[in-house]
Amino acid sequence: MASRAAGHRVRKLAMRSLDVVGLYPGQEVVLLELRDRGELNQAELAAALEVEPPTCTSIVTKLLRAGLVHRTSRGRENRIVLTEAGEVAAQQVAGLYADMERSLAAGLSTQEHDQILHALKHIARASSAALEELAAAAPSPPHPSGTPMPNTATDTLRDPQGLATMPLTGTPRGHHGRSAR
Repeated sequence: MASRAAGHRVRKLAMRSLDVVGLYPGQEVVLLELRDRGELNQAELAAALEVEPPTCTSIVTKLLRAGLVHRTSRGRENRIVLTEAGEVAAQQVAGLYADMERSLAAGLSTQEHDQILHALKHIARASSAALEELAAAAPSPPHPSGTPMPNTATDTLRDPQGLATMPLTGTPRGHHGRSAR
């Protein structure tokens, strides 16, 4: 229960800190990702943030309206880029997180601080491994139509004639797993 309580308090602190700069949770990570990696398309951004594409679309739409990002075309591909205001906001967020980490570590010795950082990195790796195991073992959630949705960790995509298969992970460059609507 200590991890739950600590996680809850840190999330609450982060939310209140983001409020000061006019951002909602989730928006800051998009700004930081774009600051660190440069322009990305929405599929790349969603993958980097480990969120579903509709979630990414919603966040990006709000950031577009706020003037913090804009879309630019690179050939047939739309890319998301920080605006000058977005760059400033990303710097503010980075500063907020640095201040928050400093205040949370206040009173710890250098050795205690290093031990906590080591433990947090271990927890992050263990959490990632556990999530991968869950994804591999979980049955695919049903689509609203009743057809099971593919599990990208374990399923393959089969063409209508059943002749070719392709793993859903490692989609070839230029293919984004889109289906006709």
